[in-house]
Amino acid sequence: QEMIRTERIVDPQKIQEEQDVYNVWLPQAGELSATLFIEITDPVNIQSLLDSFQGIDRSDTLSLKIGDQTSFAVFEKGHSKEDKISAVHFVRFPISHALEAQLTQLDIPTFLVISHPNYQAEVPIFWEMRQEWVSDLQS
Repeated sequence: QEMIRTERIVDPQKIQEEQDVYNVWLPQAGELSATLFIEITDPVNIQSLLDSFQGIDRSDTLSLKIGDQTSFAVFEKGHSKEDKISAVHFVRFPISHALEAQLTQLDIPTFLVISHPNYQAEVPIFWEMRQEWVSDLQS
């Protein structure tokens, strides 16, 4: 919707084309989808800093850690090459019924984890976001 409004697209065929492009990123049953945006605010070093994230789309780099279980992100292909990486990545997290059940339990900690040689982070996912995720998984 945003792109259609922003670009003032009114032709029904063009609207359908836009929908077809973005609808593939709606999550399927048993998964959550997200956009990973690598924001670099230093305009002088943007390319070298972005290049330092090479390999972030490996299968073991980005994950959701729910209690003692982990769901690794599945990256859309085509956003990085051996010598170049995009700042935007589309990812999916497969969520089993067991993981979904753990998301509903407030006493089980949940984190978004990035484990890359040049960047490590572990960010807690708070209850309000978890409730939204569970709602998404159940719809």
